[in-house]
Amino acid sequence: MLSVFAASETSLKKVETADLAALPESAVWIDLVKPTAAEDHAVERLAGIAVPTREDSQPPAGDGAL
Repeated sequence: MLSVFAASETSLKKVETADLAALPESAVWIDLVKPTAAEDHAVERLAGIAVPTREDSQPPAGDGAL
């Protein structure tokens, strides 16, 4: 699920995003919850970054990390 927010005068306002190819450049906050591959790629294009996966944030198994 993808939720996009843009700044309004005093707060953030949720922006409807029916077309993933047209995510607003005015977005200042994007929530991704169990995103589809298409949502992930759309955010990567907009932000110019690789969106890390949940697995990317986990330490490797057996490395002794807490």
